[in-house]
Amino acid sequence: MQALNTANPIQRTRIWHPLAFAVQPILALYAANNTLISPHALIRPTLVLVLGTLLLWIVLRLILRSNEKSALLTSLLVFGFFFWGHFVDRIIPTAQASHTTLYFIGYCIVLLGLVAAICLLKSTRASTKFFHVAGGMLLLFALVSLAIGSAQSTKEIGIRHSTKRARAWDAVNIAQTNKRDVVVILLDAYPRSDVLRDDYHVDNAPFLDALSARGFNVSSNSLSNYDKTLWSVGSMLNGAYLDKFLPMGKTKSASLSALVDRFQHSRVFRLFSRHRYTLYAFETGFDNADMRDSVNYFIRPHTWGTEFESLLIQMTPIPQIYTKLSGNNFLYEKHRNRIHFVHDQVIDLAKRNSKSPRFIWTHMNLPHDPIIFDADGGPRQIRKLFMWGGLPPANLTWDEYAALYGEQLTYLHRLVLEMLDAFLSQPPEKRPIIVLFSDHGAGNLPNGAGCADHFKNLCAVYVPPSMEWTPPEPMILVDLFPSIINMMAEPGAPISLSSETRLYSVNWDHPYIADECE
Repeated sequence: MQALNTANPIQRTRIWHPLAFAVQPILALYAANNTLISPHALIRPTLVLVLGTLLLWIVLRLILRSNEKSALLTSLLVFGFFFWGHFVDRIIPTAQASHTTLYFIGYCIVLLGLVAAICLLKSTRASTKFFHVAGGMLLLFALVSLAIGSAQSTKEIGIRHSTKRARAWDAVNIAQTNKRDVVVILLDAYPRSDVLRDDYHVDNAPFLDALSARGFNVSSNSLSNYDKTLWSVGSMLNGAYLDKFLPMGKTKSASLSALVDRFQHSRVFRLFSRHRYTLYAFETGFDNADMRDSVNYFIRPHTWGTEFESLLIQMTPIPQIYTKLSGNNFLYEKHRNRIHFVHDQVIDLAKRNSKSPRFIWTHMNLPHDPIIFDADGGPRQIRKLFMWGGLPPANLTWDEYAALYGEQLTYLHRLVLEMLDAFLSQPPEKRPIIVLFSDHGAGNLPNGAGCADHFKNLCAVYVPPSMEWTPPEPMILVDLFPSIINMMAEPGAPISLSSETRLYSVNWDHPYIADECE
């Protein structure tokens, strides 16, 4: 019997198309999201897929005793594995996980071509040539898309630092008697009460009353200045509209680098760090929204996978298989676990003593869509595909969707009040300043809702009894921290507040182009 040659198949036959089909999904997904995801997120999935593909290829070769046939079958299995998500979910574009129609059409064409090749090409060698062409074209398409996106996104955007307003921040000194802990809790996309009442038919008065009973100043006319997180929080943490330090309206660059820099290295964080505060932040799951490099302690849950790996897995049958076996989509489960982790850790921080004052930054991706909880905290899933944002599912009326949204708010209110009570149970002289706010209003609104409804947000502030705070009118986010820091500061020139209220709608494709909401 002739011995089986198990030498390295790639070197012996120079077949490479299985590796092209393995790497292409990673590059294509990154090309569609390169402004939102760091390049280092590609390293682990690339290694896993390349090694997994090689292992599958070797196993199939041992079974089929043919290098070319095993390579063809490997490529088909890898391609089919990653095509599954596109085929089942039909690619619903979202801001945080964009897949273009062009990609979908390209995948369909190549899939039909592969099926035709199997039917028409009887020669294994001819099929191998076809697969090399198909794999090479897919890989080339991904590389070209990535190169174009990278060229647009890596253009350097200038940041203006030496302004009169920046110098005013640098001159601020927090009074020793006012060095309290500062706790910030961001509830992503929580709408203002009038929007909940008029557009969602949800009454959150019991929650607002509970805040007022605990000593919070709850604003009835609060507004964010931008309708997306990076822009809204970036302006808030720097106490100024973005056009004060970024070239808003003066460039069509797709680069998020300057915007992310202002978000992650803000005047607020620098000020508290300069005054010897210990800074804490929690991982959000989004690289661009994390304060990893700006804090002393970056707290992250013990969960598998990065944001990019989660998106990649959604292209495969794994979510459907896991759902069938466990009854839960593991991406929804991961999101729920993160919310509960942050809740538990914030309560734990409230119970700890600290030698230095603390600045605790807490960003909870709730009630931002998707809906993941019912009113009692049980799991809820209204879409097969896990996605951030997006329109309500077609199988639900607006009223049905709004009712489910309201149930999730009921559970969120419980979590928030538990976190607040952990801090407010301390003696009055040790209680922190607490800022509870949302970065913008609701992303989903019914037909006929006004432009301004997207900016109507939650804003509630607790100030210890020994301190006195005068909230700005109206309460716009760019004025929130300047007003709080002025309260904490020693006598001197205060940080000036904005003299006008402006609301801007922005988009991910052109981050420095903003349309004003009239």
